[in-house]
Amino acid sequence: MNTRAWRFALVASLGASTLACGPVFQKRRPAVQRANATVPAGRFQVIASIAGGDSRTDIRMSVTVRQVLQDSGITVVRRAGRWDSELDAVKGICEPVGAVDGVLVVWYDRMVLRDCRTQVTAYEINAGNEKGITDMAYSLIRYLRVGPSAVP
Repeated sequence: MNTRAWRFALVASLGASTLACGPVFQKRRPAVQRANATVPAGRFQVIASIAGGDSRTDIRMSVTVRQVLQDSGITVVRRAGRWDSELDAVKGICEPVGAVDGVLVVWYDRMVLRDCRTQVTAYEINAGNEKGITDMAYSLIRYLRVGPSAVP
C-alpha cells in the first residue's frame, strides 16, 4: 500500500469511528421537568393528546404516550387537526368548555401539558439525552397522581 492510500485509509477510518462514537462523547444533558404550582394536578380528568409536529416521529410518539397513559388508568382522548400554534391548538380543543381539562402536546423529546381553564402550561418535561418517551410519560403520570411535589 502506498503512503497516499494509507493516509486516506487512516483518515477515513478515524472519521468513521468519530461518527460512530459521537454519541458516546456527547455531554450529558439531564431531563428537565417544570410544574406550575398554581394549577392543581388533580384538575386533569380528561386529557386530549396531540402531536407537536406533523412528522411521523412526533405522531408516533403521541400515540405511544397516549397508550401508556391509558394503560395506567388516565383518560386520554385523541384530537386530530392542524393549528398555527400551540396556543391555537389549546383554544380550539378546549372550546367546548368541560369536554377536556387539558391538552398534552407531544414531541419526540419533550411534552407540554396545557390547562384548558387558564391556557397556561401546567407541566412540562424536556428529555435532554437522558429519558426516552416512555420515561417521560411515567414522569407525567407521577405528576398527575402526586402533584407538583413529584417534580424534582
